[in-house]
Amino acid sequence: MPRKSLQPFWMPLRTLLLALLALCLTGPLMLAGRAADRAARAVEQPPPAESRPAQINGYTELGGRRYDEVAYACTHNAMANRDRRFLFPNQFNSLTRQLEDGIRAMMLDVHRDGAALALCHGSCLWGRQPLLDGLAEIRDFLYAHPNEVVTLLVEVSDGIRPRELAEAFEAAGLAPLCHAQAPGTAWPLLRDMVAANRRLVVLSDGGSGGIPWLHDMWDWMWDTRWHVRRKADFTCARGRGDTTSPLFNLNHFLSDPVPLPKLAEEANEAEYLYARANACRKKWQQIPNFVTVDFYEIGGVLDAVNRLNGVSGAGAGDASN
Repeated sequence: MPRKSLQPFWMPLRTLLLALLALCLTGPLMLAGRAADRAARAVEQPPPAESRPAQINGYTELGGRRYDEVAYACTHNAMANRDRRFLFPNQFNSLTRQLEDGIRAMMLDVHRDGAALALCHGSCLWGRQPLLDGLAEIRDFLYAHPNEVVTLLVEVSDGIRPRELAEAFEAAGLAPLCHAQAPGTAWPLLRDMVAANRRLVVLSDGGSGGIPWLHDMWDWMWDTRWHVRRKADFTCARGRGDTTSPLFNLNHFLSDPVPLPKLAEEANEAEYLYARANACRKKWQQIPNFVTVDFYEIGGVLDAVNRLNGVSGAGAGDASN
């Protein structure tokens, strides 16, 4: 009787043994290759966010500076803008867009508009925005950008009392974000303001009314002359306030008799603006904290402010008309 062949049994077993042998030989090489790939990727990737310095107002360099050691691009009559259809606007863009572009300080005028408070300039007949709506824009920006510090320079009219202004900030949800600076103490570092989530500084020419975060403007700030018609008339001379105050507002806008884009083309040229601001810094040994302009979208306002701060790059925003 013929003997049965073992080939059908042997062939699968041989295949399995060869596969195991190949795995033993190549497995360590494959694992080593994967480990090398992981190591290479770890070198290429940036460190975790928590181990990197945070960008404050667009730059890591600013976080370690006190609030009063930093220059901020500031919009004159920020609410009087073309987007809101104001007559004789001072800016093109809305409050939200200004903040998105890198503006970090705003001058706002508050008036009575019937029974309500509104952002107006001169007269609410020339344009208005309900105060709560304007404050809501600022609140939404601050909540969406937790590393940004913003300042409001508020001028009040029509006998508006500090408590009325404070109630509007409370109703808009901004009061919890407001920083209260104790007189005679050093301003905090920007990164500490961010960590405390007290990132809004409010100065008002209507006084504080005993409200800790509502700072009396002329107790804390001084400025240069604000009504200038010709570029040649810009100086570093004091306008209002005491030059020993910790904050300095450089008014840098032309009106003849109203603000015009063609005047901003003269005033906002980056090299000229920086030269004037730097000359005033040297004269008073104090950085212009608020560089206040009309039509910030024209010229090189943000570039000039960055140079004052000694930083470069895109930063917090990129203004374009």
